[in-house]
Amino acid sequence: MTTRRAFLTLGAVALGYVALTKGGPALWSRLAPLPEFSSEGMPEGFRKRMGAAELTTGLANPLIGIDDGTAPQPADELDDAGLCRALFADALPGKVPVSYFTDYNCPYCRVLGRDLREFAQANPDTVQLIYHELPLLGVSSVLGAHAALAARKQAAYDLMHARLNTGVVRINQSYIEALAAEFGLDAQQLLSDMSAPEVGAQLSLSKGVANRFGVIGTPFLLIGRTAVFGRIDATTLERIFRDEMASGVSYGCAV
Repeated sequence: MTTRRAFLTLGAVALGYVALTKGGPALWSRLAPLPEFSSEGMPEGFRKRMGAAELTTGLANPLIGIDDGTAPQPADELDDAGLCRALFADALPGKVPVSYFTDYNCPYCRVLGRDLREFAQANPDTVQLIYHELPLLGVSSVLGAHAALAARKQAAYDLMHARLNTGVVRINQSYIEALAAEFGLDAQQLLSDMSAPEVGAQLSLSKGVANRFGVIGTPFLLIGRTAVFGRIDATTLERIFRDEMASGVSYGCAV
């Protein structure tokens, strides 16, 4: 009898393991525990995910990120209303906004960016992915950010962002012109728009938002009211998102 009971117990454990490993991320995401959160150091109404994460900063190379006159300067101190408009102005009713701050020289951003695109595509009725360019890692980061925002004027932001985010080549003007030709854009208009005041203003606004949250590296996420510093895996992303959905918080922005 003891042997039979032990066999049944072992079988149950084995079946549970198979269910978790073969049942896919959806099953595990429902069972995985939520991370810990803290409101310390956050703007009122926001919280941050606790725990270590993969983050790219300029600290490893003291020459990277030094202001050489090209890096965007932060907007003036944002009040709470201005902060929420900057974060969630593009959010649609009924959706949880996911504001994503990224740098093209950040390797962790390439992985998280892919996960976020797949997550948004899998949840089109509940996820609103909002991109923020936050070039902290040198001149080529700044150039790429200007190119992506300028491409938005020709309805090609997603194309430009995805290609610049691969890390395959160093970003320079020649490469941007080649991408413009490949995407069928007006290259001269793109180059002109890269220096447009509204592009600079958007970069300054994103930098001002990042400063309010004490961001020193990328990637940085705001999933509704939850700040996430660094790359997280798809399971953690799913769990935080579901918790935000269940909270019923209004992102208008009464967080």
